[in-house]
Amino acid sequence: MNKTFETKAKFLIMNQKKEESEVYELAKKFDVTKEEVKKFLEDLRKEKALAEARKKPKVIYNTLDKIFVEKYPDIVTYTRGDNVSFYQYENGVYNEVKQHKMENLVDWLMDELSLLEERANRTKVKNTVQRIGSVLARTPGKNFVSDIKSDDEQEYLLNLKNGLLNMSTFELKEHTPEHFSTVQIPYKYDPDFVDIPKMDAFIELVTHGDTTTATMIQDMFGYCIGDGNPLHKVFYLYGPTARNGKSTTAKLLCSLIGEGNFSNLSLEILSKPTSTYLNNIVGKQINFSDETTANYMDSSSLTTMSAEGTIELNPKYKPSFSYTVKSKFLVCCNDLPKFKNGQGMKHRMIPILFEYHIPPQDRIANFEEKLLAEEGPGILNWAIEGAKNLKKRGGFLLNEKSEDALMENTATNNSVYAYYMENYTDLEEGQEKRCFSKAGTNDGIYRQYEDWCNDRNINKPYGYNNFCTETEKYARETKAFDYISNRQNSSGNTIKGRYRSF
Repeated sequence: MNKTFETKAKFLIMNQKKEESEVYELAKKFDVTKEEVKKFLEDLRKEKALAEARKKPKVIYNTLDKIFVEKYPDIVTYTRGDNVSFYQYENGVYNEVKQHKMENLVDWLMDELSLLEERANRTKVKNTVQRIGSVLARTPGKNFVSDIKSDDEQEYLLNLKNGLLNMSTFELKEHTPEHFSTVQIPYKYDPDFVDIPKMDAFIELVTHGDTTTATMIQDMFGYCIGDGNPLHKVFYLYGPTARNGKSTTAKLLCSLIGEGNFSNLSLEILSKPTSTYLNNIVGKQINFSDETTANYMDSSSLTTMSAEGTIELNPKYKPSFSYTVKSKFLVCCNDLPKFKNGQGMKHRMIPILFEYHIPPQDRIANFEEKLLAEEGPGILNWAIEGAKNLKKRGGFLLNEKSEDALMENTATNNSVYAYYMENYTDLEEGQEKRCFSKAGTNDGIYRQYEDWCNDRNINKPYGYNNFCTETEKYARETKAFDYISNRQNSSGNTIKGRYRSF
């Protein structure tokens, strides 16, 4: 066929939108037959239809983010700094949708819409996920931000299988996607489920009938189902004997909270603020550490996290972000851990002693699973009762065993405290308190302390200034003696201070 005719004919049809009859008139000028014109027009129609078909997937792809949001109305975003995560609402709780699952959902949607060319391009799949995040971020009710709380979150709502329990009024509300919660206890709230004979027998067994220890365990359960760590506590379940029930108690608490709602980072990992494993603590109700090292550990990181402090997290392939830790910390150990700088941890430790060795005939494999299967809702009520008692009391009560363990651990972590505990704690009847000055020259206390450290092979005793600081702290806390905070300079001249009597 004449090429000039084809060019002019295409121009008439495609650009000037002329009728086909004008193409036949044009054919006469180039001696093109009617059969040739007919075939040319048929080929042109096919070419035009193919071009339209190719254009349609592109139009669909450009709106795929909006199509996805309409198809999955239960998916939202949660923003921490520049870090955006996807969550899906199901059965009253939000579960995180990992990046690979989001890409799979987009891939399946592309397949459904016959976007084969776009589906084959992984970059387009990933770009679509980013676009979906942008759409959700500007859609009301589809984006939650970490530092903005809803009205419901002003009072803590405990997420249960059958609703949201207000922990102030203990009123049960229906689940709602407007309440962003990633933790759901896998039991229903049934206030009439009060008989828990097997749980009572277990507590009686592991405490060996010590009601004060039983109260501390119930307080711990009640505290751990609550919001955050407002009292800044770390629970240490410890005991010198094996098979004493401490691990079963911890596993029982974690199982009550629910699988996926606790992490298992060791104290060694928690002591390293740059560890990538710390990302596992995000959104978790409890962190359970089931072992400790005999070495001294740096407590600064754990001290920060247990005080609801903010840490910097660096997830792989995502922007770093600042995260305020809300987890409670639970540690099982044979002996209380030793910290290099234990003063910060001293006020956070809740040591609970398990000293009864459970005989073989009383041991049951996977006991926590069987116990919760039978008495789960009742154990939940028991924990809620612990939360009520703790709130009414205004804090934790330590029994005498825990007080002694705490003081002993403090001495282990602090040689100044250990020195005073050994030499100046107990006063004879009628004996007046001694009065120490910060200069420490009258009684040679600092030199005595150095000799005491040498006798016990303590390689790094406190320097003079730190010794005086710890002395003042010890005096204030124990009231074992009076302390004058006057100081002397390097020339021996007294610098004005103030007198404190403890």
